[in-house]
Amino acid sequence: MLSIFGFELLLKCVYVLEYNDLSKDGHNYWKIWNSLPESARKTLKSNAKSRFGSYADYSDMAKVLNDLEDAFTRSRYSYELDKTKTNVEINERARAWIERGAPADDAKFRFRPNERMGLVYALARYIQERLGLEEIDVLTL
Repeated sequence: MLSIFGFELLLKCVYVLEYNDLSKDGHNYWKIWNSLPESARKTLKSNAKSRFGSYADYSDMAKVLNDLEDAFTRSRYSYELDKTKTNVEINERARAWIERGAPADDAKFRFRPNERMGLVYALARYIQERLGLEEIDVLTL
């Protein structure tokens, strides 16, 4: 969850660098992404793809960003999602999901770790280049 929060901070930082504006609050990642200049989005997507290659899918950025947003806003209080269920019921649902092959579309959260880390890398690199900073070690982000 902290890495998704880090992603959000980097995304908002790029927005601030582009517009010198701090008004992008909230967690609407798609809206923030879409408000960035097309050239910035292109660079970010290209750099993100270079990080994980075919192990990450950026073909539908709306879906990627909405999944990350959803994972952040819902997983902060994940205990509330199942507060009426017993541990046995939760474990049974998880076992059944795994037996079905763990289809991503049926998951309560889609954390998209490769896509997220590729975007974190791309955002950090973009910020670094815009500010003329030395290389940022994105593996620690």
